[in-house]
Amino acid sequence: MTLQELVTEYMGARAPGWLVLDVAEAQLCGVEALRYCAAYMAIASLSRHDLQPGALAPGVPTPEPPDEAPPSLESVPVKDLGLLVGSTTLTVGEWAMVRPLFSLYLERENAQRLEASRAMGLEVYGRSVSEIAQDITVMENDTIPAKTFSHALIEI
Repeated sequence: MTLQELVTEYMGARAPGWLVLDVAEAQLCGVEALRYCAAYMAIASLSRHDLQPGALAPGVPTPEPPDEAPPSLESVPVKDLGLLVGSTTLTVGEWAMVRPLFSLYLERENAQRLEASRAMGLEVYGRSVSEIAQDITVMENDTIPAKTFSHALIEI
């Protein structure tokens, strides 16, 4: 699925509740999170390393393995941020890495709106921007680099 579709699906369950942002603003948070995560992991739709076949539809028999294994290519890092947009296709694993950071970015933007409305006399709910910023710092500096770390295997 594309990042836009995943963000829209995510927003569908949350928009009637605590979230005051619209889908376009959430898309920006999604792109921001994807661009950060791409520094640490390969994006299969933009890299050469996506040689593995995808999951089969239910009821489809598993094909026989090929006689020879396909050549293994090292992934190519994304060097142009312009390639990481809402129409970028993500795998399930990539979305699993991007979604927590996206959720924090979205929560921070939402909290900024709510805190700005305090001047109009509205009651603020949820966590403060500074609390969310602490979680974002931990996610960006510790969690994402640790979870996305990989190293090429070398046989001796």
